Amino acid sequence: MYRKDRVKGGGGLIVYFSSVIPSKKLTLPRAYKTLEAVAVESRIGRTDIALLAIYRPPRPSRKGRKMPSEDKYFQKVEEEINDICQWLCFRKQTIVIVGDLNMDRLRPDSAEGKILTDLQEINNLECLITKPTRISVHSQTLLDVLLTNTPELFVKSGTCDPGLSDHCMVYGEMKEKVHKHRTKVTTYRQTRNTDFQQLNHELLEAPWHVGEIFTDVDDKYEYWTALFECTLNAHAPIKRKRVLEKDVPYMTPAWKKAIRNKRKHAILFAKNRTPENMELKRKYRNIATRERRKAIMEYWFAKSEELKSKPREFYNAFRPFINSKTKESTLISLKTEEGIIVKDQCEVAEQLVNYFTTAAVSIMKKTGKIPLGELVGVVVTVVASSGGIRLPVIVYLLVSLIVCKLAECLLKRPRDERLSKLMVAKTANTVNIKAVKPLGDKQASKKARSQTTGSVKLINATKLLTMALAANLILLSNDVSLNPGPTQPSPSLMKGLRLLHLNICSLRNKMDELRLFCDEHKPHIVTINETWLDDSFTDAEIALPGYNVMRKDRDENGGGVVVCIVEQLNYSRLEESTIQTRNDKFESIWFEVCQPKTKKILCGAIYKTPDADPAAFTSWVEEILNNVMSNDSEIVLIGEFNLNYLNPTSASKHFQQATKSFHLKQIITKPTRITAETRTLIDLFLTSRPELYTCGVIPVGFSDHCAIIGVRKLHNIKRPPPKIN
Repeated sequence: MYRKDRVKGGGGLIVYFSSVIPSKKLTLPRAYKTLEAVAVESRIGRTDIALLAIYRPPRPSRKGRKMPSEDKYFQKVEEEINDICQWLCFRKQTIVIVGDLNMDRLRPDSAEGKILTDLQEINNLECLITKPTRISVHSQTLLDVLLTNTPELFVKSGTCDPGLSDHCMVYGEMKEKVHKHRTKVTTYRQTRNTDFQQLNHELLEAPWHVGEIFTDVDDKYEYWTALFECTLNAHAPIKRKRVLEKDVPYMTPAWKKAIRNKRKHAILFAKNRTPENMELKRKYRNIATRERRKAIMEYWFAKSEELKSKPREFYNAFRPFINSKTKESTLISLKTEEGIIVKDQCEVAEQLVNYFTTAAVSIMKKTGKIPLGELVGVVVTVVASSGGIRLPVIVYLLVSLIVCKLAECLLKRPRDERLSKLMVAKTANTVNIKAVKPLGDKQASKKARSQTTGSVKLINATKLLTMALAANLILLSNDVSLNPGPTQPSPSLMKGLRLLHLNICSLRNKMDELRLFCDEHKPHIVTINETWLDDSFTDAEIALPGYNVMRKDRDENGGGVVVCIVEQLNYSRLEESTIQTRNDKFESIWFEVCQPKTKKILCGAIYKTPDADPAAFTSWVEEILNNVMSNDSEIVLIGEFNLNYLNPTSASKHFQQATKSFHLKQIITKPTRITAETRTLIDLFLTSRPELYTCGVIPVGFSDHCAIIGVRKLHNIKRPPPKIN
């Protein structure tokens, strides 16, 4: 944690860094009057990054005090921001600036917006945040920014409203992976300055006889132990240091000693910057670099010698150093026996292919001498095709495996040298082994042809070769996913009638968030619980654009139900007094949705208070369903029932049995309210036609409940005929 507190009230910065990421706080070049900043340097993956957390307070009021004019103030702000950004650019090649600058980027023509625009152009920065970060009733501003000079390092970025502040949280996700360097704490005694003769003398003179006053053996032991440790700590104090849990495989004692000397003289030079200390620092730095190169060279030389007896492990050993997940091409260099470094990638590929195709020569001692290099030229062709397609270069590991399999099974290969290649005829989806015939000699004897008929091993090897060809063609196409498969779309993006429910906990101060939420997910029906409204709020104040509003407010504090339906949807509201008895603990709105070419859908938006009697609530729901349900009606119950389906109790089980008798099924499976201690499913979606609905849970940042959504298909699915026992 790195912090910068303000002397007076307000302001202040805190930067949290994960303990697994190496980081160090930087000292700013000078003090700044118009802004507060914290600079931290770190290494994330393979990238050195300088992070600047910055906050510029709004310009204070000029009432009662002398303040510079507006032009001078903004000139000072621009000067200080440019100064700290240029200083940061000189520190590291990759910089990230995040914070609240109180400059609206959505208004580039204003004085503050021009400063931010010029800052980006001068320092080659790009702002990754494009949406407003502070939304109020009257304005939308982009004050919190995420600036960087390497936007290609970020996979995604955006804003998120956690509901903790009037500002949205800005975030950015980088491509680089964080390397977790596991550490351990080593405890030892420092004996560098220990005078052992003096230590022995003090141990002899120590008052050991005082322990004789204790009658218990344990008390004597504790006294003597404490006396010994006290005397020993005075001469050899206990020290603790944090070290890596596991060194790199090529670490050597000489290199480790050189690293310690380098750090020692670097600290001495930092304390006393004299030419002598500078020369010592350079000397031991060069020694450490030389030892590092020597250790790496010796390690890989020994590793290569070891792999000569285990050729199958060669690729796995060198794979981390020649593979890369980045889109940039990885250049591989090889050193020949004559000491020449080969950098031409075509020649490097040829040498690697030659190695892996001949890696199994030692295995052929039992099966006879077969020119394995010729097997790489195997031709795979379709029966209907006149010519063959030459096999491209396969992944090296597969080539080695295929060669071994083919060399193992081709025991009856014709001895005629002209029969150097094989043709594998490929039918629709199978490999016809009997169609294997030698090329180069059309008049080969029947005996030679019979010797090429495959065994079980040859069939498996040929299938392996075919699979390798298919995998290689996919890898060479560059536009096919390595793990293709269907993706499950979000329910809010599916076509159909979208019903959404949310417990909002006071609608009056969250209308802006609700409007943005509905604009994003575009539901046709929205049911809202705990609106906390009364007669002082009109329908126009809570209306969503393009929606009709139905509401039921509670006479007391809390509670309340609101239903918003798009204007294009035909519906009719049912009178509650005709279908239910009044109960202050339960609230509901009932309505029928009339879709074209389909039956009416009866919907009930329900809210049950947490302290209501579950048995009474179950009886109340049963009474309503008995009054409104018909033989062919489709019913949907949606709302907060305050019955946890993830941890069923006797009350929730009784409610489930009651709804099951009306052929209603609850289709939400994930928790809808998550706290630090609990995960509960209390917002439910019950329907009599579950086969027509796709459901889901959507987290929201302005309520402690998640929204639930159900999408009904546009067409009916024929229900299976009932079984008669």
